[in-house]
Amino acid sequence: MPYVIVNTETGCRLCNLPEDSGYYNTERGAKAALTRYLPRRAGLSGELKVMEVKEYDAQVPMVERVNMMTKEVYLERADTPSYCSPACEAYWNT
Repeated sequence: MPYVIVNTETGCRLCNLPEDSGYYNTERGAKAALTRYLPRRAGLSGELKVMEVKEYDAQVPMVERVNMMTKEVYLERADTPSYCSPACEAYWNT
C-alpha cells in the first residue's frame, strides 16, 4: 500500500521533494524520506506526518477556484499542481 508525507496544517501532500515522486511503497520508506527532509523544511508551517494514500485521498480539502479564461467558479482539490489547474497561467501557456 503506498504512503505519502502530509502537512497536517494544510492537509496537503508534500510533493516538492527533488529526489522522489512523493509516493513511497512502504511506511518505512516514507518515514526515512521524512527524516531526510526535516533539516530542509525552513519556512514550512505545520507538522508533517506519514499517511496511507487511501486515508489521504479521503481527507484532501476542496477549494474554490476561478477559471482564468472563462471566469467560471469551480471546485478543485487543494493539492492540484498549478500546471494542471485552469485557474493558473501555467495551464494555459502549454
